[in-house]
Amino acid sequence: MKWKRLLAVGCLLAAMVAVAGCESDYRALLGLGKEQAAPLVKVRIQFTNGSELITYVRQMGISPETTVYPGGNSDNPMYDAKGRQVGVFNYANVLYMQVVE
Repeated sequence: MKWKRLLAVGCLLAAMVAVAGCESDYRALLGLGKEQAAPLVKVRIQFTNGSELITYVRQMGISPETTVYPGGNSDNPMYDAKGRQVGVFNYANVLYMQVVE
């Protein structure tokens, strides 16, 4: 009985040390702290070269998913209606974006 108690306490201490000192994201493993993705917005993008594209975006501006490079270029994801990323566009080439309902 004494060995079982010592083993349980040892396992508990080992688990606490592993979680506290481990650099892995244990919150992701437990499903804690998950952020909900922003809803998709259907937009018409008018580019500076005159072309037009109807697609879905998560935000109408620079989002956390956006990569901005020196010189003003950016990679902004665009999605299909099911939320799958289908490409990227550069805000430097966008004249305007209009919400399509």
